[in-house]
Amino acid sequence: MFPRVLIIRIFSALLVFFMMSSIASAVLASQIAQDHTVALVATDYWSMYGHDSAHSSWSSTNGPNSPDLAWVYPDEIVGDVVVGPDGTIYGSSYGPSILRAINPDGTLKWEWPAGFAETINHLAVVENAVYAVVGATDSTFYAFNPTDGSVLWSYPMNRVSYSNPTIGLDGTIYIASQLGDYHIGGSYDGGYLYAIRPNGTLKWIWNSGTPNCGIESSAAIGPNGNIYLQHNCRGLVALDSNGQFIWEKGGGQLGQPWNSPSVGPDGTIYIGSSDYTFRALNPDGSEKWQVTIDGWMYSSSSAVSANGSTIYRGDNSGGFYAFDSQGFVKWKFESGWGIFEPPTLSANGIVYFTQSLDSSAGPGDKAYLYALRAADGALLWKYELGQDGGTPVIGPNGTLYVTREQPSGNSYVNHLYAFQCADGKCAIPLTATFTDVPLTYWANSYIERLYNAGITGGCITSPSLMYCPDATVTRAQMAVFLLKGMHGSSFTPPAVGASTGFTDVAIDYWAAAWIKQLAAEGITGGCGAGIYCPDSTVTRAQMAIFLLKAKHGSGYTPPNATGVFSDVPLGYWADKWIEQLAAEGITGGCGAGVYCPDSAVTRAQMAVFLVKAFDLP
Repeated sequence: MFPRVLIIRIFSALLVFFMMSSIASAVLASQIAQDHTVALVATDYWSMYGHDSAHSSWSSTNGPNSPDLAWVYPDEIVGDVVVGPDGTIYGSSYGPSILRAINPDGTLKWEWPAGFAETINHLAVVENAVYAVVGATDSTFYAFNPTDGSVLWSYPMNRVSYSNPTIGLDGTIYIASQLGDYHIGGSYDGGYLYAIRPNGTLKWIWNSGTPNCGIESSAAIGPNGNIYLQHNCRGLVALDSNGQFIWEKGGGQLGQPWNSPSVGPDGTIYIGSSDYTFRALNPDGSEKWQVTIDGWMYSSSSAVSANGSTIYRGDNSGGFYAFDSQGFVKWKFESGWGIFEPPTLSANGIVYFTQSLDSSAGPGDKAYLYALRAADGALLWKYELGQDGGTPVIGPNGTLYVTREQPSGNSYVNHLYAFQCADGKCAIPLTATFTDVPLTYWANSYIERLYNAGITGGCITSPSLMYCPDATVTRAQMAVFLLKGMHGSSFTPPAVGASTGFTDVAIDYWAAAWIKQLAAEGITGGCGAGIYCPDSTVTRAQMAIFLLKAKHGSGYTPPNATGVFSDVPLGYWADKWIEQLAAEGITGGCGAGVYCPDSAVTRAQMAVFLVKAFDLP
């Protein structure tokens, strides 16, 4: 599965092909010098790619803990946005290409048109300037007045730039071109990194020296002042603040085009790779650690917590990870579709990320903006995006901004969405709902989602609320779980009447109505001739049938089995139901290649089954 890293727009009247990277646009962080080192100062606005020059993607402002939509900007905004210190949001559109400055209330402040034959992207903002790359084939770097959009200066660059501007301690802007100068015979220099002064004059250029192989990532600056960037062929490269080469690592294997490094407060450099690893390097280029992941980490950078203890990153298979500083996976969240934009981490402990659909998506598939509790990966909320979304960014007032792309005929409709927390405080629950399900419990996020969806109220309410995650599920309890999962938390079955239909379920049994309704909907026929066995435990094999019938209807029959689990041989009575449950991503089994079909389902396992089967938020 490969991401749509570049968006191509063809304007037939002009016969110009426009290419724009779907990487996030650039963001700024102010910095201070202490004892010949460079330390990041937390800012409460999102001024460049990755929020600051280290690409930490960490905001000192609280983000929304609920998906409360404040406004949608009516005109097109494509890709990613940045936010100035006064809360002004800057973004751009296609055909015609327009740079727009939007007030915090969603009204237009000013706009600057570049016309149909150009593109505007890769933005950054400081107090006295807005920076943008303008150009379809050859790029020009512009500085605009943030008050009225007038041009302050421009600097011509070689070829197209897919890099985002990174702003250094002294205001120097670092930005790369895809290729350098053209040479007779058809070759180009291999990409330049420009260091441009705040007045628009050139400070220095670093020539990467590899013909026809350039730079499409954004530079990050470490606390030692060194500059790190990903070269398409040379891998991760380190330069000093004067543009002098220090070291390189990976030869193109470490990292990937469009991958940008992030730097922790201790100088550790984090970068994803195309060989199914996530890596940490020391400031001298030596490897600190690497960890194996399930997919490529492509076209993005990471988010790093303020103290450097946790690093967040998504992969192209839809897995979203939290790593500790030693390379161990603290938790993982499965989102289902590729994650190609950097995540965003708020001061109140929420991590946000977006997805992108690929060519395998069906008409009913949707990408989402996700908000997870950073401590344990529990889902707080999600919001439908359509095709995909840009990088989430947080403004100084705590508003979360993200662009949303939706198919419309043969093209796409792109708008900017603004979310604010309803309570005005953006608080986040710091303790688990159930006293017996701590934040670190393996199924905590699923149990919390089941509770938030109103499917369960726990097993004990006094003296404290408990869930009993390791207790087994009875067939009576399962009837309640399934029907609420199918019809919603407010569902109440019809009255029992004169009979439940089962001789072992009296009409005054606590779950009589639920059991009768489950049978009426064709989900179960009982456990034998006229009996239901309400107090018997549910096995994992039985659960596969119950779940798939509840999800797809009583008449559903899965495809024949092929032999996926070693303990579910072909011919086993529930083989095709178990394999279909795995095929739909509802289960991965109970261990390496096994399903444990005859084991009883625990309440923790039931939470996972229900959340995945019914896509509970």
